[in-house]
Amino acid sequence: SSKGGLHGRLRRNCRAQMASEETISAASASNCTSGADAPRTVLCGIAAKCSAAKLPNGADGEEDVIMGKFLEVVTEYTEAMSTLGTAMNLVLSDLGHNLKGAKEAYESDPRGRHSLRDYLRRELESGQHEPGPADACRLRDPSGACQLQWLLRGLEFMTLLLVRLFEGNCNAAYDAYAETLEQYHSWPTSVGIKAALLGVPSSESICSMQVLCPGAADEEQRKALISRDITSANTALLLLVQSMITIYRAMELWDAFAC
Repeated sequence: SSKGGLHGRLRRNCRAQMASEETISAASASNCTSGADAPRTVLCGIAAKCSAAKLPNGADGEEDVIMGKFLEVVTEYTEAMSTLGTAMNLVLSDLGHNLKGAKEAYESDPRGRHSLRDYLRRELESGQHEPGPADACRLRDPSGACQLQWLLRGLEFMTLLLVRLFEGNCNAAYDAYAETLEQYHSWPTSVGIKAALLGVPSSESICSMQVLCPGAADEEQRKALISRDITSANTALLLLVQSMITIYRAMELWDAFAC
């Protein structure tokens, strides 16, 4: 399916699940604070934090993202996802490398890189990149723009994979890879990644992982809570990431070069 179709379908799914992004935030906060002894998953609250990272009306009246909050939620998300096994940890190791680079760029000038648009303006002002349409843009590697771009690509893949998996798509890993990362990879890289994707756990296997919801009273409760929070967290983070990719493209800093 096309990117536009994918974005539209995910937005419709999100609205159907939570009615609105404000409801995602309120419901997630309520689920995570509904009693000191209430069982919680390690992903509880991620959706609300994604909503809190958004700036619907930034400095120029345009949609934007608060970089500090985005980096915090990604750090929490990757820590939570580290329990999903070897195949997922392969993706997470790459995310960790790029998250570190993006954090270092942000922390070098937190005020000047407060929002995503600020962050990218600083990158443009550095003079180290060749901005332009995706097929003409070239980012210096390493750089804040390049590491953040690869972080967004990896997150788009991982969150789409999990959204599709919990929709019941048995080919979720390969479909998500084909729609996201594969276009940026050389053939040898793609072959290696596709082989590794054989080890992606099923939704049933993920829902049985006690470490994701250690306080659940029984297996049925654990499955319900994990399924709920995996779906809400990954849908919210995927939509946030895709909005950031749209900003990247608008500022002509999205490098589509395959490597």
